[in-house]
Amino acid sequence: MPLPLPIDRLVCLNCPSIAHRSCVPPDSSAPSFLCPPYSNPNFSYFFSDFDLDAKTKRIKTKDKGNSSLRGHNEKAIDKESTKVLLAAARIATVLMNKVAATAQADAKKRIKDASLAKKKAKEALEHQSGYALCWVY
Repeated sequence: MPLPLPIDRLVCLNCPSIAHRSCVPPDSSAPSFLCPPYSNPNFSYFFSDFDLDAKTKRIKTKDKGNSSLRGHNEKAIDKESTKVLLAAARIATVLMNKVAATAQADAKKRIKDASLAKKKAKEALEHQSGYALCWVY
């Protein structure tokens, strides 16, 4: 997904989070935009126990939602939250692969440039040492 144009995006004042203007509440403006985690301390991208539809949205488990993990109570998330989490993971994977490919290409270019510089320096030293030998004899 391409980054929105600067005129179409808002950047959070407290973090590098970027949002489309059309995705934020209408009362948000460029100088005062705060992303949801900063504007609301109780914000969660996922299932909330305060959600009125929590019982109907919760993912069903064999033990009827009473499962535990290492002795701690587990919180289940709803299907929509699962889809959001999966989409975020896929986006992060694509972005990290692009970053890794860019870093690898940059590293290869730097290696090539360093090798060429080393070769030129060696040739220059050989050329200069040839002149020095001419003056000695």
